Parts: sequence; C-alpha cells; structure tokens
Amino acid sequence: MAAESLGVPVYAMKYAGVIVSGALAGLAGTFLVYEEAGIYREGQTAGRGFIALAALIFGNWRPVGVMSGAGLFGYAEALQLRSNPAILALLVFAAIALAITGGWLFLRGHRRGGAALLVLAGLMFWWHAAANKVANEFIAITPYVVTLLVLALAALRMAFRRTRWLRWRWSRARRPPRPGAPWPPPACGSLRKP
Repeated sequence: MAAESLGVPVYAMKYAGVIVSGALAGLAGTFLVYEEAGIYREGQTAGRGFIALAALIFGNWRPVGVMSGAGLFGYAEALQLRSNPAILALLVFAAIALAITGGWLFLRGHRRGGAALLVLAGLMFWWHAAANKVANEFIAITPYVVTLLVLALAALRMAFRRTRWLRWRWSRARRPPRPGAPWPPPACGSLRKP
C-alpha cells in the first residue's frame, strides 16, 4: 500500500523481481554445469532447490531466518561427507531439542503433544545408545528428512497472514466497502471513515 501510494508500479516490480531471480537461477545452473562438473547430468542439483525453498519458508521470508535455515540444512548436507559419529551426534542434538520442546509443551498444557515429543526424544536417546553405526542409506537421506521435519514444525508458526495480501488488494480495488461491513475494514486498520 505504501509503495503504491508513492507511485511505484507494484505489479511491474513483482514481474521484474521474478525475471531477475530467474536469470540469477539460470546463471547459477550454468556455473554448476560448466565450472563445477564440466558436463551436464540429469538430476545434477539433487533436490537442492527444494531445500533452498524450505530454508526460505523456515526463515519466514526474513534474511536472518533464511541464513539460519540455510546453515541448518547445509549442516545436514555436509553430514554426508562425514563419518557415523557426526550422525549420532545429530541424533543426540535432535533428542535434546525434542525433549526441551516436549517439556515446554507439557508445562504449557498441551499434554498430548508434549508427551508425544517426549516419547520421540526417548526413542532417539535409545537409538543413540543402542547404535554403533547408522546405515549409509540414512546418511544419504538426512538432508531431506531434516528439511521435511523443519518444514512441518515451521508451518505451525508461519506469520505470512492472509491480511497482508488483503490489505494491498483492498486498496487496489478503490471501491467502498459493502453495506454493513465494519469500518475501518479489519485488513485496513489505519484508514479512517470519510
């Protein structure tokens, strides 16, 4: 709404942003083919675009959150290059995080969710104590498992509300509210009745 009131063509800026991001993604793909691998292979990115999108959603479209999500997913990706003790350390970290979250939920009154997370944390502690080695197949899918778990948990706290979109769309319509509608409309709290 603020950009539109200053005369900025919002739709043109959106299209320009999509075109520039597509061009940058194409340059990144070209770099990957010519410089990194030297040859094009099918499935060369190995799902990293999905992980990048998950980092964006996890970070709630904010730079610091996206950086922390990229660091988490980068760590999970780097585990493929490491030994089994690194995976076992990730199990302990995940179990501690689940235990803390489960205890917090349990104390806040969410008994079922807290109990489920505490049981899951206990199973992960048991897996760490009982296992000397993690299967190579699990090491290969670790980035994707971490991505799906983080997306499932991040979906619970998403702040991308529909009212943000409605606020701009209502101002774009330039028509008065329908009869009987509350004034000011919920999505346009800063407007005053004329």
